[in-house]
Amino acid sequence: MPYQSQEIVLPIDHIYFYGGNGDNTFNVEIIEVNGQEDENPSNNRNSSVFETPDVLPSYFMCRLRTNNYPQENRLFITNAVTGDTIITRQNLTANTSYDDTLNLDPGCYKLRITDSGSDGLSWWANTAQGSGSLQLSNLGLSTSDPYFIESLSSDFGSFQEYFFTVDYVMGGTTINDEKDAVLLYPNPANDEVNIEVTTIKGGEYRVELISTDGKLVYQTVKHVEDIQTIKISTSELPAGIYFVKVNGNETSHTKTLIVE
Repeated sequence: MPYQSQEIVLPIDHIYFYGGNGDNTFNVEIIEVNGQEDENPSNNRNSSVFETPDVLPSYFMCRLRTNNYPQENRLFITNAVTGDTIITRQNLTANTSYDDTLNLDPGCYKLRITDSGSDGLSWWANTAQGSGSLQLSNLGLSTSDPYFIESLSSDFGSFQEYFFTVDYVMGGTTINDEKDAVLLYPNPANDEVNIEVTTIKGGEYRVELISTDGKLVYQTVKHVEDIQTIKISTSELPAGIYFVKVNGNETSHTKTLIVE
C-alpha cells in the first residue's frame, strides 16, 4: 500500500558503531523490501545530522537550587537506554540547594527538569518566582578526573533535557573547558544577595555592583578556590535593576539583579 510507514529497530549492540566517523551524519539506505528490490529506488536513501552528547566523568555532583515556586519543579536523571531512574527530586523546598553526588557506570544518560508553570527556574517576565539554577560539576570532590563545570540554562520554559555519556564512545566532547560559573540568589533580593562563584583554576575575582545609570555602588576583590559565596547587603539600596559584574583572570560575567 502506498504512503505506509514502518519503524525499524537496528539490532546493533556494539557501542563503537555509534561513534561513527566524526561527521555527525546518520545515513540509511533500503536495499530490499520484503526480500525484493524496490520498484522506486530513487527515494531509498536519506540522512540526518545529529548532535553527540557531552562526555562526563563517572563521579560528579548535580546541584539544583530552587526558586520561590519549588512545587512546580521535578528533576530526573535516568539511564537513556534502560530507562532506569538514577535520581529523582520533587516535593522541593523554596530557595534551597539540593546536591546529589553520582558515581555512574559507563553508558548513556538523560537529565530532565520540568516546570509546571512553564517559566523555568528563572524568567525575566516573572520576577516573583525568584531565580534558581542547575549545575553539574566535580569541584570539591576527591577525584583524579579533570575538573569541570556545566551550568545548564535556567530559562527553559516547561522542560529541559540534557543528554550525556559516561566513558561511552559516541564522539562527544569531554566537558572540562568551562573555567568558572556565577550564580545569584535570591533574585529578586530584599535584604541581601548571595554571589556564588565556582572556579576550576582559582584566583582573584573582582565583584562590582552597578546601577542602571552606571554608578558603582559596591565593589570587592576576593581570592576564590573551588566555590565561594560573597554576601552583599541590599537593604539600603533603592529598589530597581542592578548589574553584577564578576571578573576573573581569564573570564568575565555580568548578571542582572533586581532589588525590591
